[in-house]
Amino acid sequence: MHATARSCVYLLLFSAFRLASAGQTYFGGTVVDSTDQPIAGVTVQAGHAALGSGPLAVDGQATTDAQGHYAITTLGSGDGSGNYVVLAREPGRVTIAYPDSPCVQEQGCSVGEAPPPIAAPNAGVNFKLPLAASIAGHVGRADTGRDIPERLVTLRRQNNYYLQTTTDAAGNYNFSGLPADSYQVVVDFSQAADQLALLPQVYAGHDYDVMDQQTTPDNVTLAEGNAATGIDFVLHTGSAFSGTISSVINGQPLATDVAVRRLTPVAANFFWSFGGSLGHVISPSNPLPSGQYLIQPLLPGTFHVAFGMGTTTFTPQYYADANTEVAAQTVTLTGPTIVGGIDGHLTPRQTITGHITDASTGAPIPNVIVRAGPAIGPFGLLQSGVPALTDASGFYLLQGLDPGTVYVWVSDVPGYRDQIYPNVFGCCFIGPGVQAVQLNADQQVANIDMGLSLGAYVSGRVYDPDTGAPFAADSPVYLVGAIDRQLFLSRTDDTGRFTTPRAPTGTYQLSVNIRGGILYYPDYFCADGGQTCGPGQIPQLDLSATQQYIIDFPIPHLDLIMRNGFEP
Repeated sequence: MHATARSCVYLLLFSAFRLASAGQTYFGGTVVDSTDQPIAGVTVQAGHAALGSGPLAVDGQATTDAQGHYAITTLGSGDGSGNYVVLAREPGRVTIAYPDSPCVQEQGCSVGEAPPPIAAPNAGVNFKLPLAASIAGHVGRADTGRDIPERLVTLRRQNNYYLQTTTDAAGNYNFSGLPADSYQVVVDFSQAADQLALLPQVYAGHDYDVMDQQTTPDNVTLAEGNAATGIDFVLHTGSAFSGTISSVINGQPLATDVAVRRLTPVAANFFWSFGGSLGHVISPSNPLPSGQYLIQPLLPGTFHVAFGMGTTTFTPQYYADANTEVAAQTVTLTGPTIVGGIDGHLTPRQTITGHITDASTGAPIPNVIVRAGPAIGPFGLLQSGVPALTDASGFYLLQGLDPGTVYVWVSDVPGYRDQIYPNVFGCCFIGPGVQAVQLNADQQVANIDMGLSLGAYVSGRVYDPDTGAPFAADSPVYLVGAIDRQLFLSRTDDTGRFTTPRAPTGTYQLSVNIRGGILYYPDYFCADGGQTCGPGQIPQLDLSATQQYIIDFPIPHLDLIMRNGFEP
């Protein structure tokens, strides 16, 4: 090799050795205080998480020396972009993300945005860390003087939500690590169940309510390092009104929103909508909830109340039974009390009626839950909107429906098979033979009748006969047709009990999944791993009558099986 070439190679090797020995500085710089004096012992970190959505995932860090200098010489790959968020932190000082984004308790950096990431290497990443300020106070009740724990307190900076915390068991809260600035402190709506009547409040002592969320708070102005204490709240009990919303057709409670407009002390130009009553059928044993609503907390004043506004479901109405707001009756709240009887009586714009009977005898079936709703998703899953309950004659009335394409079905009727109109067995998605009901605006569709067929079903308990312990709750139990492979799925409860859906008479296989495979009733095990179970070997159940079959499913050594310590 030529001498000059050898010299170049030696020089390159020597230079590479020097770089490896000296180490690579990915990020470096100086950290000073607000008077430009260096700060020793500050931790500087480089990472790849957006601080507005969570803590920084640290890929490398360093500590400043006596002159405030630092150098990060080891750095992970981060998110793969080659860009990093770099921040400096020191107890008692504001954490800063480069270049100048304050990070408060690692829950967010400069209001409403995350700090911009920077590329490595960069030896000029300098920081100025001011002393941190704080705001602390107490939240209590005006009526009893008691502390209010677990109450949400919000700190606003520059009119944006900035940071939230909750009061401790003694009603105290604290915001630390704050930069010097002006803040607003708010005790919000998130409350414990026994505190729902308390008015929210902004500092200092300004009550507001669910309709008035624009009350201007006083600013709490912090200088660098200032600890503002005594930022306290004494909450007052608000007013409320309640009522029941029902149908003018049959008095059935309805589910709809309640809209309220304040008249005094300051008139609002619009109605404020609230989640209102619940009118859905729960079960035949508890068929109809009360349909009541409660709106609170409210400041004293006068109000107009409307029901069914902004929907295509009901004809809107103003309290009390007025068609226009001009004719509406005023609701007056004078203090911390509930004014009841603010009721609404609505006319459904679209309805569906029909009868549910026994397909064999024609006899009416009372207390059947009939459901209606649209189909959603690629598989046509039926979405229940407004249930109704059949009366003694099997008659039902579905109301509270929007115009459009809906489907009607029944399920979980004791002794009967699930059915989608007109006579498709099963539930609850669109299949062959399912017929839609097309509802036009202000249309009443009648004679959507269904005759239900009795079905066979299996009830029992899956358990360990050695210990009596039940199978795990919510475990699937499969009843599968031996010929047509139609599946009827049920699940165990906390005691291991199950009840399958109603099925047509025929031959079935009953099974549960356990570790390592499938166990068919009563004791045939089919292992995982590609083993084929011969169809002739799997035990069969003959459901020859439309009745309940009581079949317990004991699994010996169930506790060992579920720990993979035993194979059947």
